[in-house]
Amino acid sequence: MTRITHKDAERSFESLIRVIGGRVANSYNDVGAYLLDYNETYGGCVVHLVTNKAGGVRCPFGMSRMTPAEFVNAVRFTCDVLHRTATKQEATNEQQS
Repeated sequence: MTRITHKDAERSFESLIRVIGGRVANSYNDVGAYLLDYNETYGGCVVHLVTNKAGGVRCPFGMSRMTPAEFVNAVRFTCDVLHRTATKQEATNEQQS
């Protein structure tokens, strides 16, 4: 079994943000961008969307923290579903043309 680390969660997070057409924040004043908040003490990973220059955030995917392994698996599942949905939509559009 492969160990999944915080670095793996970061890579998955960056992939997810790319797939949804967002951008990764450089800091907590990068309004409209996403950050992965990782804190092992509080349970792991949660995604933040920066909402104002003062560092306000909201949790667009829920407030529950996940371990890196849970987070990576959730992102894989989400990206797979989005890919399958896009593929079906493309096929539908081609049939209608």
